[in-house]
Amino acid sequence: TVNLAGGGASTGPGIFNTSSGATVSFGNSYTFNSGSLFTGAGTNLLAAGTFTLNGDISFTRLTQTAGTIAGTHLQNGVFDFLGGSWASSGASTIASNSTLTVAANLPVNPRSITNHGTVAWATGTISTGDGIGIYNHGLWDAQGNQIQHVGGPVATFHNAGTFRKSGGPATTTINTAVNFNNTGTL
Repeated sequence: TVNLAGGGASTGPGIFNTSSGATVSFGNSYTFNSGSLFTGAGTNLLAAGTFTLNGDISFTRLTQTAGTIAGTHLQNGVFDFLGGSWASSGASTIASNSTLTVAANLPVNPRSITNHGTVAWATGTISTGDGIGIYNHGLWDAQGNQIQHVGGPVATFHNAGTFRKSGGPATTTINTAVNFNNTGTL
């Protein structure tokens, strides 16, 4: 394991190549600029601090367990959200052929999210607000009994792709303060 506890920046194209069984842990605030690349079969872990992602960021697998995502970026690869926050200004776009797995409560207010790949919403509440939008052009897969909830002014979920509930015996709820605009498949 390598723990980058002092923070820093990847001015791009910085490469983090993590071998199978190894871990690179970002334990303090870090900035990743366009061209940053996470490769290898190991674990790249966003563990504490503010992680500013600017531009096109590519990864085999990137895992967030704590800290806050900031910046405006395009995510290419598999991103596992297991904890922390995306509650900062900016925008996150999930590229086609990429996956965001949400497996914890995800605060995104005031960030907008655009999905062109797959969002696997496994567990947790997604907290939106401030009039922000979630734009789905790919697959948004509600795999359990979740709630999209608002912590501020009305938010909007724009579905131009597929919104699917594939698991969980109970109900997935899009709260009353979230407008659901559908031009895709529900």
